[in-house]
Amino acid sequence: MINKADRYQFQPWYVKLWSRKLMDILKDILMDILKDIKWWFYYRFHPSHRYNKVDTCLSPGYYDKDKLILHACFSLLVDFVEGELAWIKLISHQEERNKVPWYMTLERYRDKHARQLALQYLIYWDQYTPDDNHEQQEIDIHKAEDKEIRELYLWWMDIRPKRVDPFGVIKEEYSPDNAMDLDEAYNQEDEDMLIRLMKIRLHMWT
Repeated sequence: MINKADRYQFQPWYVKLWSRKLMDILKDILMDILKDIKWWFYYRFHPSHRYNKVDTCLSPGYYDKDKLILHACFSLLVDFVEGELAWIKLISHQEERNKVPWYMTLERYRDKHARQLALQYLIYWDQYTPDDNHEQQEIDIHKAEDKEIRELYLWWMDIRPKRVDPFGVIKEEYSPDNAMDLDEAYNQEDEDMLIRLMKIRLHMWT
């Protein structure tokens, strides 16, 4: 009696070839299905992959839409700078990867040094000189984009949080009119910065 192994051995070459191709196709289909299932769960339940959700970083409570718009937009900027740009700086420069301790993953190192890595990345084009691949005009465009991202990021992270509450300080020279003027100036600055952010939104991808 001929067993299965012998039957396969005596099959024509084209049958063997198409059998292998069919198995490869089925394997690819199965892997694609498993990958889709994995990302279906990731996009819904994994905190780092819920891209349809925006963390405003505001404490729980009620907020009007004007404040939500401002904080949501700048939270996206911070996530872009400290997440994506810091990651590019880390994985694209060997000297940075050499600083990662053996016990720490690249992701954890990035999270710990996100600001430093990102700000280093944002001055990359400042040090660039024209060559066969990049003309001066292209370099200037990249420099201007990175400069704007850096200024908006530092304003949101460092400058804006130092504001004095217009209605929370009582001084002789601090009249209600002055408080209203300062509050209006703050609102105008927020709006100006938000407009600047909207103008560079098409550059916020990697």
